[in-house]
Amino acid sequence: MPLEITPISQLTLATDPCKINVRIVRLWGFPKKDKPEEFTGIDLLLVDEKGSRIQASVKGKLLDKFQKDLKEGKCCVLMNFELCPNLGKFRSCDHPYKINFIFYTCVKPSEEIPNLEACFNLCPFPEILARRNDDTIFIDIIGEIVGMNEVKSITTAEGPTKLLNLQLKDLGDSLIDVALWGKLAEDVYSNVEKGPCVARAITRQQGGYVCFFYNKTAVFFFF
Repeated sequence: MPLEITPISQLTLATDPCKINVRIVRLWGFPKKDKPEEFTGIDLLLVDEKGSRIQASVKGKLLDKFQKDLKEGKCCVLMNFELCPNLGKFRSCDHPYKINFIFYTCVKPSEEIPNLEACFNLCPFPEILARRNDDTIFIDIIGEIVGMNEVKSITTAEGPTKLLNLQLKDLGDSLIDVALWGKLAEDVYSNVEKGPCVARAITRQQGGYVCFFYNKTAVFFFF
């Protein structure tokens, strides 16, 4: 008898085997220190039709097996995976468990999941500024870029990099400071100079700033 789809919210260590139907709403890699164009692993943020979220990881040699089937925005059915506690200082969602891909994990294309609004975990600026949100979990923000400094060259513990400080405004006229690092800082600075734009990014809060971490997380709409 075929496995029925299990909602993400019902996944526990006891639900084995199980099958989930999800959309990949975020995907990011962990570059090798000596070869930054190559990854040691990738993480995914998955959402189902009910809007529930769970993080998943693909590590080591399994990248060659699965990376071609995993793209942001793609809908798929996952089967034969491991569940483990969702620990760590920074997490992409508050689900108590996390998915680990194993050699026998199965990834199959599925029909579109129509809940695009569930792709975002938008947090109002006042909640971030008041530190009422859980700053160990990634959030999404959207706002108009209303202020921007020059790109600075600085040295961190990991070596030289670029830093760009800017300011966003939301629809309620609340303002928030944003810090961009590395190549993303340079890319955003050159793009913003082309004209007014709106920024959307997956972020986490750090030291009173909202920090953008991954090169593919910022999307700019020019008008």
